[in-house]
Amino acid sequence: MRSYACVLAVLLLAQPALAAGAAAAAAAQDQAGACNMVGYYLSNGLGGMATDDARAHAWYRRSAELGDDVGALNLGRDYRDGTGVACNLAQWIRWLRQAAELNNLEAQALLAEAYADGDGVAHDDVAAVYWAERAAMRGSDPGRVQLGRLLWAGRGGDKDPAQGTARIRQAAENGSVTAWYFMGEAYDYGNGVEASALLAFGWYQKAALAGHQFAALKLGRAYLHGRGVMQDNQLAAKWLNRAGESASVQINMILAAMYETGEGGLADPARAGLHYRKAAEAGDIGAQWRLARMLRDGNGMAADPVQAAAWMRKAAEGLGSQAQTDLARMYQAGIGVERDDAQALIWYRNAARGGECQAMEGLAAMYETGKGVPADLRMAQVYYALAARNPIEPGECAGAAARAEQLAGRLDAGQLASAEASVKTWKTPQPLPDEKPETPAVH
Repeated sequence: MRSYACVLAVLLLAQPALAAGAAAAAAAQDQAGACNMVGYYLSNGLGGMATDDARAHAWYRRSAELGDDVGALNLGRDYRDGTGVACNLAQWIRWLRQAAELNNLEAQALLAEAYADGDGVAHDDVAAVYWAERAAMRGSDPGRVQLGRLLWAGRGGDKDPAQGTARIRQAAENGSVTAWYFMGEAYDYGNGVEASALLAFGWYQKAALAGHQFAALKLGRAYLHGRGVMQDNQLAAKWLNRAGESASVQINMILAAMYETGEGGLADPARAGLHYRKAAEAGDIGAQWRLARMLRDGNGMAADPVQAAAWMRKAAEGLGSQAQTDLARMYQAGIGVERDDAQALIWYRNAARGGECQAMEGLAAMYETGKGVPADLRMAQVYYALAARNPIEPGECAGAAARAEQLAGRLDAGQLASAEASVKTWKTPQPLPDEKPETPAVH
């Protein structure tokens, strides 16, 4: 089956229409490799065939069911990417595993990565090591890189940084751009080798010149801080801009934070906003929240309260507790939305259920002042005390403890005992002290 498919692939280069016809004829006789090739022609509009993802998917399925490893991998990719069929990660893993069990090297490395990242399948480092080793032993460079990284961290087995770097070096010597990048990390952080900023720079540069965008980011930072190379702001800007062309959420978040905090003297709120927007449009909740704040405050861009509220709601609906708290405040103040204490109460409660102390302070203030809820000093005291108990960062909600103590002095003995019991027994994700147990969360 494999040799027949190879003949068709060669024929495709010289006589596309003839190759497509031969593949179709063989596929009609249920030859697995030919079924996969017909799917390939239909996916890419080759050999005079019109592009038709749904028909391609059907041929990939037939190929996979007949035992072709490449057909199984292509079928799985359809499910992963939603090409010709609805996206279904469980089916992606099912067919990826079949391809891996049929000794498809690419599938084995991809399955190792899926287990390592918990992507479409339950996280399992032992399984990740198994499939990475199996791929690496048969010469897969992606498998070697994956195995090397697992060995660095001791995931799925004993920690062995030296052996991990040796595996990655094998892939690097074979020309793997990804391996070049991770060799840079090996020397950058001293993973299995003596740390060397100079050697790290060399590997990062090699990978960046080959188009690796994380390497471009590392190279830009190296020039910015003079690590392994003479400090050079112009070259730093060049490589950071190159990295910024990436659609990667992680790269855009790193760049946004660099420009927002002024790392290496690069303070540029407008650029920070551009990178937060790219990550926000890709669905990152943290980026949506930060972009909303910049739009609300006019930081690095023209203030736009309506757009700020829209992005804040996206982040809040994505269960970002800080965004939920900020959205509640926007409803209280009427920033970008109609002033609405009832909505503020909903969003403060959503955030408070997750232990967000600033949301608890917000609820406390509402109960203390009677805005949006009936005034209730006992409940205000409870929420101030909970806020004081649940800071996310040092110094956060610093005034809550003092306010709780002040209100405690205004409660009678029975109210105070009840309040202290509520504070003592509550923990996330239980219903809040002012909610009945059956009250559902509102999003």
